[in-house]
Amino acid sequence: MGKLYVLDTGALLSTWTQTMPENRFLSTQSVIDELENRPSRNRAETLISLDRLQLITPESRFIAEVRNKSEQMGDSTVLSETDIELLAIALAKHRKNFDVVLVSTDFAVLNTSTSLGISILDPKMRMRERIKWVYRCKACGRVEERAPKNLECPVCGTMMDRKSKRRFRVQK
Repeated sequence: MGKLYVLDTGALLSTWTQTMPENRFLSTQSVIDELENRPSRNRAETLISLDRLQLITPESRFIAEVRNKSEQMGDSTVLSETDIELLAIALAKHRKNFDVVLVSTDFAVLNTSTSLGISILDPKMRMRERIKWVYRCKACGRVEERAPKNLECPVCGTMMDRKSKRRFRVQK
């Protein structure tokens, strides 16, 4: 069996899937719901009817693991529920020893994916580094490893900014 590609909305908005005529794709219903233009929706429906695109609902244990890792990496505040579902699907297949590649143009999705050990493909080829984020208070200087509730500083209540703590080269 070849690679399994887990597709984000960006991959379905483009014609990227047409360059991969022999491959199988996975995604979620929420990704399909995000497709607003007719050509993209038609491409997705065609892939589904040809049994090349399978829509999956992720297991809650993988969703919890993705949430935890995204908090560790500092991406939890910018990932949508759809992003978390896609990452959970990719993680579940990865754990079952499938050759999984998550296809996305979203930096936070790609960043969290690489930190989970899941291969990535950025069709626009912009992702070069995985980033470990921290949250820093502009007023008092407090630094938090994980995003505080409502992004408010636990010391002074000022809104915290997300800052890069460490960068790791992503292998191509």
